Amino acid sequence: MTHAIAQRGRAPFHSRRAGVRTGAARRGAVPLVTPRSVILAAITLLVVSLCYKIFALGVVVMLALGAGLWAFRASLRRIDIVFVLGTLYVADATVTAFMVSRSAGIARTVQFAITALALLGLYAYAQAAKRVDAEFILKGVGIVCAAIALHLVVWHLLHNHYVTWKYLSDTKLILSLALIPLFGLEDWIKGKARILFPAALLLAFVVILLSGERKALMLFCILFALCRMPFAVKLGMAGVIALTTGLILLDDSGYIHRQLLSASHDYSAASTRYFFTVQSIGDQSDMIREFVNRNARRLFADHPLFGLGATGYWTWAIGTYGPTGLAMNVHGEYHRVPVEGGVVGIAIAVGFLGLALLRSLRHASRQGGLAAPSLDRVPLYCVALLLSYCYAEAVDTAMLLLIGAVGAIVGALSVGSASLRSDGRRFARRRIVMSGARAPLLAGTLRRRG
Repeated sequence: MTHAIAQRGRAPFHSRRAGVRTGAARRGAVPLVTPRSVILAAITLLVVSLCYKIFALGVVVMLALGAGLWAFRASLRRIDIVFVLGTLYVADATVTAFMVSRSAGIARTVQFAITALALLGLYAYAQAAKRVDAEFILKGVGIVCAAIALHLVVWHLLHNHYVTWKYLSDTKLILSLALIPLFGLEDWIKGKARILFPAALLLAFVVILLSGERKALMLFCILFALCRMPFAVKLGMAGVIALTTGLILLDDSGYIHRQLLSASHDYSAASTRYFFTVQSIGDQSDMIREFVNRNARRLFADHPLFGLGATGYWTWAIGTYGPTGLAMNVHGEYHRVPVEGGVVGIAIAVGFLGLALLRSLRHASRQGGLAAPSLDRVPLYCVALLLSYCYAEAVDTAMLLLIGAVGAIVGALSVGSASLRSDGRRFARRRIVMSGARAPLLAGTLRRRG
């Protein structure tokens, strides 16, 4: 997928990219079902299954994505360290459940096997894809995100929830996910009409603000700072956003203001005994998180090397407090990884996130830095999505897939410097002249049809 971000001007691919040439393809006709369309369908249906928690659909589409490993096997030229670390991260969050119990370990290992298969298929596709495919995927995902976001808003309004739109299954995920195609297609949207992109940004901001989803608001601010808008235009747009925010906050009796700033409530000085006296503490988001995170830090100190294993904190909390509000699971990878993964888990997570961020920044720099096209910024946007989403969410299938997908996308990017790639091509051409052999293609380099 985003392997193609480093490539220019190549025609869409069809089934022969997978080494399969149908009769229709031989006759020059465009087949109705291609690996490209199957991957798009699988990705969009996966988004639907995650937002609406349709378990069976999710399993089917992950297996369909896994079939991409065979379809694009010829394009799987290397296994990158970023992809390896991302897969290890997912494994540490699932397979280590054997440290908790055999039944938990078996269940989580099956989850890891299906997830890893889907990620391998996605990674093989990412190395086979062209630039046009990245845009194709973003457009398809963008349409699905827009449809789910519309359903999210309408459903809450019909149920008299005029703010805080978090009650329809897990559709709040779309508020963050939809920002990737929105900002990634910035150049394409501006090509339709210059005013269209600022208008879409303002609409997205208003929806996020009314939803009270802090993770999405944080991501919006990050991507807005990273997008291609000229600085003067960004200042003007920021002024419009600030004015809009002020008008909304003045009209809602302070509810959204309290929701967005609730993270500022500091309970770190409260005694542990205090939390046991709070009625319905499970409904007090920031209070219960402080209690849970305090327990997690203590348990990490008791099990520093490997932690408790995946699902370890939840099992401990249920056994200690019973099915009460005090037994909420750890939210946020910053707290979960130490208590369930220990120092080993921390090393994997930090190594993965650090390398993914470095690689995506380097890729954007090679494609023009501040002038890089919006499509070339998508890997960096995906890393920002991962960081903003993981800081406060409990680990689930959506997070595992997000972690692995970032590993597949960023891992498919070129790893060498521009000068090294140029040297490699010059060396390959020199070898062709001397031996008459056809030079192999270097991963991440420009490939043209001859």
